[in-house]
Amino acid sequence: MKERSEQLTGIVRAAINKGKLNPTAEQAAAVSAFATGGSLKIVAGAGTGKTSTLKLISESTARRGVYIAFNTAMADDAKRRMPQNVAASTAHSLAFRNVDPGFRSKIGSRLPASMAAEAGGVRGMLELPGNNRDGGQLVIAQATAGYFMLDWVRRHCMSADAQITTLTAPVGRMLDIMGIDRERATSEDWKRARDIAGFLLPATEKVWGRMSNPRDTFPASHDTYLKVWATSNPQINADFILFDEAQDANALMLQIVGAQSAQKIYVGDPNQQIYAWRGAVNAMQSIKTDHEAQLTESFRFGPEIAEFANHALALCGSDMRLTGRATAGRDFGGGKPMVATLCRTNASVVRELTMTRDISKVHVAGGVSQIVGLLNGMRDLRDNDRTGNPELCHFKGWKELVAHASAESDDLSALFKLTDGGDRIEPLAEMLEKTARVARPDSHVISTAHKCKGLEWVDVNLAEDFRTPSHARWSQEEANLLYVAGTRGMRSLSLDDALASALESQSSYREASQHRQSETERAPKKPSPHRSLEEIGVDF
Repeated sequence: MKERSEQLTGIVRAAINKGKLNPTAEQAAAVSAFATGGSLKIVAGAGTGKTSTLKLISESTARRGVYIAFNTAMADDAKRRMPQNVAASTAHSLAFRNVDPGFRSKIGSRLPASMAAEAGGVRGMLELPGNNRDGGQLVIAQATAGYFMLDWVRRHCMSADAQITTLTAPVGRMLDIMGIDRERATSEDWKRARDIAGFLLPATEKVWGRMSNPRDTFPASHDTYLKVWATSNPQINADFILFDEAQDANALMLQIVGAQSAQKIYVGDPNQQIYAWRGAVNAMQSIKTDHEAQLTESFRFGPEIAEFANHALALCGSDMRLTGRATAGRDFGGGKPMVATLCRTNASVVRELTMTRDISKVHVAGGVSQIVGLLNGMRDLRDNDRTGNPELCHFKGWKELVAHASAESDDLSALFKLTDGGDRIEPLAEMLEKTARVARPDSHVISTAHKCKGLEWVDVNLAEDFRTPSHARWSQEEANLLYVAGTRGMRSLSLDDALASALESQSSYREASQHRQSETERAPKKPSPHRSLEEIGVDF
């Protein structure tokens, strides 16, 4: 045992010397765990040098590795930073290189909802064997049925299921079609919606059959060929696999990676899972590995923002606590935008824009096409009582949208209310189109928390639409969203007083704080009502 331990220590030292890095003890421990050859899970907090750790791991061996990235930007960054023995790629790229070439001509072609409906045998209005909210016959338009089936196929592609079943049916969308609010729906409502969705199963199977056939010219999505590749039981040509952002992996990706014979390293932060709504299952909590490591020292921000992060982590129900390196004297240049305002919803993004003097200096992260599309869909409902927008097509006219906005407090209703009853739809859309397409060093970036993941700015402001922990509908994903948004800043973080007060009074934080105090034997900082973390430390 001693001989093996000394051997591993030598491997770690060699990796450090080769990479000329000065790793933390946690990073060195991760490299040592990798050297055993067993599977490894690395829980990496915000800004804790995750990529540097993976580079250290890769440089500690001459074996061939594959780094699987969450998106293309991450893959490109890894290609620049990883050693030559590691190939970086997205899962879609791996799949595309190994599926039937016939898919090449199918990808990128436009697939209207009406075309999907026709492929499933649905033409014109469709009567379903069920009732709407008012007890009347449930009748849906062809396009509505098409969007429903496309959503079902999308969910199937993210699942580990070989066949389409009602388990992956978009039941929430069916509730929308039935006119039932999802958050107020009873268990009986959900069951009835799933039963009604089942009547569209044969049609959806037909759509999937055409999409997944490389010899059929019917359009397909990128998720289509990934699913087809997964069903072929592929083996990735590598000795070890680095699976990044594992907390956002869907069941299909977990199945693909889990079936590999290579050594597997799962990396991520379970508290940064914010994509459950699109199929993520948080592998960092469910996957069992031979070894586990943790990265808790943040290189992104200092002690003040780390203290906020620990408040948020307590809300997430996590035992992990971060420490931040001092930022005094640090150069925050580099040609990137300095300031960002992060919002919880699209409506808040629009609201922030309306309060901005020079729109041309504002860049909306991820672009404005989704929000403009929603506004254009509202315009279509106002002018024609119908729309092809997939998020609005279940409304049977303008009056139904108005009624929804009056009765509900969801994100769509908040955006609708900014239009002043529909009178400001066009001006708001025009305003969004005037924003900067590319972020410049002097740009003020506005982003939703979902789109800011993996990004960082010098100074960050949190918009006022983040739900407070005392809110009745506060959920695990809302807490995670706050943690993600609040850890994007490097120098300062500003937030709403109400949110600060709620965090101060949250019992889960007090319990975590007391536990932390007993271990560190230091008194907690006194909460403060001020807004700027930069000026006085913790903003609580």
